[in-house]
Amino acid sequence: MSGFSSSLLVSQMKLLKKIIMNMKVEDTRRYQDLLGDLEIKALKGKVRYEKESFSRFEAVTAYPVDKGSFDRVMLYLHGGSYTSGSLKYAEGFGGAMAEYFGNPVLCAAYRLAPEDPYPAALEDAFDAYVYLHDKYGADKIYLVGESAGGGLMFALLLKLKNEGMDMPAGCVALSPWTDLTFSGESYKTNEKNDPSLFEASLRKNGDLYRGRVPAEDPYISPAFADTKGFPPTAVICGTIEILYDDSVMMAKKLAHDGVDVFFKAYEGMWHVFVLFPIPEAKEAMGDIKEFIERCERKRIGEQ
Repeated sequence: MSGFSSSLLVSQMKLLKKIIMNMKVEDTRRYQDLLGDLEIKALKGKVRYEKESFSRFEAVTAYPVDKGSFDRVMLYLHGGSYTSGSLKYAEGFGGAMAEYFGNPVLCAAYRLAPEDPYPAALEDAFDAYVYLHDKYGADKIYLVGESAGGGLMFALLLKLKNEGMDMPAGCVALSPWTDLTFSGESYKTNEKNDPSLFEASLRKNGDLYRGRVPAEDPYISPAFADTKGFPPTAVICGTIEILYDDSVMMAKKLAHDGVDVFFKAYEGMWHVFVLFPIPEAKEAMGDIKEFIERCERKRIGEQ
């Protein structure tokens, strides 16, 4: 069950829900920038950022200031329905992960729809992964994808698999958007419970992203992908979000295909609750850290 502070936050978010629902893409982007800016200010003195050079998108690497050597690196793919999420937004949670996990985090502000629809985001995620692969090696890379970034993360894994490239050491999906056919029952059962997401806006943004590519294409909806050979994966979500079934479907698909999966749905939690300063988010971060440490022990044991 969610605590008092979390329940209060849900109530406050529901009051803003109609305002957020009617936001234009430009407004949503500014709103996410504000969230990122607040996180960056909270991390001042704990994280430093270094600009990376990519030809088609912006990126920075966040480094924890109190650590000089690193055993792993993360690639963070942010959320925003494939239509929102600037570098500033990516720096916010990316920096928080760098500080918490004590490793560099590459924050990739991949290109967005409608200006740059699919496959632009996937191309950028691939370029970011290749950069880390060449610099650190695949066995030191962990992917972290949030919401649409979670779906993009699984699409990236599919591309790596199909191109015969080395897989990362592990992956973390936070409330991933994995089924753009909208087949999950939670769109209806959690319609009144979810304090932040709307099926109508997701459908609109999904159409802007995929263009003429069918929604059931596994690069668009990785819940339908052949995931055999994917690395160990943690899937974290909340029970009251309309994307709850997207997480459940993806976790079941991975398990069916023989992938090592850690799945946890937090009771009373909403979409990407991990980004909020609440006790349940700290618990989830602890679960993720334990998952990564287990992957590390397994990797070291296999060497």
